[in-house]
Amino acid sequence: MLESTTKYALKALLFLASKPDDRYVRVEEISAEAGAPGPYLSKIMKTLAIKGLVLAKRGSMGGVKLAPRIQEITFYDVCVALDDPIVGVGCMLGNGLCNKNNPCQFHHQWTKMKQEVAQHFSQFKISAHPLLSNRDK
Repeated sequence: MLESTTKYALKALLFLASKPDDRYVRVEEISAEAGAPGPYLSKIMKTLAIKGLVLAKRGSMGGVKLAPRIQEITFYDVCVALDDPIVGVGCMLGNGLCNKNNPCQFHHQWTKMKQEVAQHFSQFKISAHPLLSNRDK
């Protein structure tokens, strides 16, 4: 359902959320944990940094850490930041931008499902994931 880019990003963010707030984590370490190719994950992390979901630092003590607003970041935010089709505006059949005035055969059902997914994903905060329940805040 989610693109691999989004899945890797979510795994990476959950891994970062399990680390101390002040620690920058090398992409290689995140890559090993998330099961993502290093160069690919680097591009994902760069996009997330541009979108304000993570902070990136270059150099020998560099890496990536969660943005201070981690308490607010939802799964939906990650999907939007990475243009995942599950929350995008594209046509399910690849017909470009179909709309209510010029719908494809699945437009109404697909639109309703995307709205439900968006609402659901907006409720899942990275910081509240069950795997992080024992994390010191």
